[in-house]
Amino acid sequence: MTPVIIMVLGLFKDIVDGTPIGFWGLLITFFFFAAQGQQQVLARASFRGRWLGYSGICSLTFLAGYLIAAVRDDMLSLFWVSMGSAALSSLWFLPISLILGLLIAEDQE
Repeated sequence: MTPVIIMVLGLFKDIVDGTPIGFWGLLITFFFFAAQGQQQVLARASFRGRWLGYSGICSLTFLAGYLIAAVRDDMLSLFWVSMGSAALSSLWFLPISLILGLLIAEDQE
């Protein structure tokens, strides 16, 4: 059920952004399955390892988005913008991880 919900969120982003239907749906679902595949490794990794894993998956996802956009005539495709977006997404890992860590700690008390 989770991949379907994630795909729907991606399709919603396609509608809001005006990108071709399925572009973000495909990328977000790809990210989900890539992260799911690394779940056991990332669960045992240190904070730095989780951050690097997340950054790697972000980079692969945005690279896939860049490559898809590069072969389409109706989308602008700039490599450095795509990789910059991946870097900015990776920077969000720290505050989100800290907030989720605090919420999980409160639930365990």
